[in-house]
Amino acid sequence: MTGLLTRRSRDTPLRPRRLVALVARLRPTGRQPLAIAAAICTFACLQATTARAWDAREPGAAPPSLRGMAGAGIAAALGTGALFTNPAALSAQPGQNIELGLARDQRPGRTGFWVGSVDGNRGGIAGGTIYSFETGVRADGRSRSGSDWRSGIALGVHGDSASFVLGGCMRRLGLDLGAGGGEAKRSISGWTGDLGLAASLGDVVHLGAVWRDITSIDDSVAGRAETTSRVGGGLAISAGPVLLAADALWRLDDSVAQWHAGATVAIAGVVQVRAGWRLDPGSVARQLIAGGLGLRIEQYGVDVALELDPAQPSRFRFALSLVVGIPYVLGG
Repeated sequence: MTGLLTRRSRDTPLRPRRLVALVARLRPTGRQPLAIAAAICTFACLQATTARAWDAREPGAAPPSLRGMAGAGIAAALGTGALFTNPAALSAQPGQNIELGLARDQRPGRTGFWVGSVDGNRGGIAGGTIYSFETGVRADGRSRSGSDWRSGIALGVHGDSASFVLGGCMRRLGLDLGAGGGEAKRSISGWTGDLGLAASLGDVVHLGAVWRDITSIDDSVAGRAETTSRVGGGLAISAGPVLLAADALWRLDDSVAQWHAGATVAIAGVVQVRAGWRLDPGSVARQLIAGGLGLRIEQYGVDVALELDPAQPSRFRFALSLVVGIPYVLGG
């Protein structure tokens, strides 16, 4: 699994349902939980949402815990990864964490930095937020920089044998493109969002569904579509310390699907080994392979991940993050 293990849970297998059951017994030490703040931000964004938005389809700030599984997280993500895959998965985060990270994308070249936090399930509500900034160049040599702010909430019902969660995520995206190729310098910005569902059946089967990019735009200057709505589903299976996950995402405009598969193995509750594979069909099919490691010691964690294009190994992505858990105490 992805995300940070608390002191109580780090010696147990990485099972989302088990983490949810644990979190139900936790109480925060703070007076103003992040979940409430995220809910306020999200509903404020809903009032300001416009019909136009720019979406970075492959944001450089996606955390290494997600990258290490090649993005297979619709049914399996924890922590900030849920804000990129399925906001309903926010409820599976054990406790509250803060994550700082950086990523380098060599296709053709951009660097991203991010800071985020997720506050796990508290009586049925969870929330999270992440802000990232990227800078680099495009394949045509034009400079490119942008920001990506995401804030989401998840509301759910958790029982002894099953749980069901509904989540939403609003995103404020901005992009600055330098002059070049006969085009002038310009900026694109706006709002979009995702909706997601998650269900866990016992400690073994975990399901997810998501509708991404609810609002989409066309780049009126370049005369092309910058984003399109997508729907997807995911399945994850927990077997002791092993988690297997698979996702599929379909673009609604042409029904082309993107496929993800990943696995995580927990070793002694301290080390997490991850691997993944992704297929992007289309006019030119592309495959990506990924791997990653996570280290957890008490409330601290470090994650690294590497993604490679086997056809062009020089085009790779590398990500590194530091995760710090905010202390919780057992409640009555």
